[in-house]
Amino acid sequence: LRFSVGLILILNIRYLVEGLDNGIAFFVGIYDVVDHLGLETNAQVKAHVECTNNTKCSILKDVYSTHPSWGVAFYDRFVSKTTPLNQTVRLYCHIIFNTIAFLLLHVQLFLIPGNKQNNKKMHRILGRITLLCTLIGTGSAASLASEHDTIHAYGGSLSKYGFYSMAFVVLFTGLMTAKAAIFQQLHLHRIWSIRYAGSMYGSFWIFRLTLLLLDPIFRHTQEYLAIQLVIWLSAPLGVFLAEYIRLHHHYDHQNTAPLVDVEIYKKITCH
Repeated sequence: LRFSVGLILILNIRYLVEGLDNGIAFFVGIYDVVDHLGLETNAQVKAHVECTNNTKCSILKDVYSTHPSWGVAFYDRFVSKTTPLNQTVRLYCHIIFNTIAFLLLHVQLFLIPGNKQNNKKMHRILGRITLLCTLIGTGSAASLASEHDTIHAYGGSLSKYGFYSMAFVVLFTGLMTAKAAIFQQLHLHRIWSIRYAGSMYGSFWIFRLTLLLLDPIFRHTQEYLAIQLVIWLSAPLGVFLAEYIRLHHHYDHQNTAPLVDVEIYKKITCH
């Protein structure tokens, strides 16, 4: 957990400190190393392209002549001189607010859990901040995804709906966490908060790690197959993984807890 939090700070703070151009180039460079394993020098594959107009779309541009097509498209979209200001602002909103939400969910689950009396007020306050940050950060990402129709390297409209589905998973689990808290369904609140954490880990960590794995596998097959798979599957996979951990490792301290609140279930069945 400490490693994952530390690395997300390193990756995301780079965008703020060094600017989008250097931040994106660093990110693409990470994938360059793995994507070129086993390839001959200057080998041409379907999922690789050169940087547009000789830009430095990767920190390893001088080492590799081609780069993942999604990475080049990512760089071009936000570093071009014609990039609209509102597009840049939305990307920064996504990075900043989702990073804050990702950090706060750890505070909520591990440092200031709401099941302790002296933590309850702070837990509620931080919970509201976490939800607000999630709404802004994920909403910004969905807004950016709405413009993917013409970006072939992402998969066009398929990537748009894929990112919509990712946003839905994150927002749904976050809102269900808040709903359970509002109705004082404390154990159900804990269950949904774990699922919400899974969706956040999925959309950040599983997304990046599986793309790192799948990019080299599908580089000869299809330009955008790897990124399509991770867009559609990473957030749900994160939730399923979190649910597995909750049920099999006593993570919520009641690993046999049902998926619905017991008291509500009794009221419904009694009638």
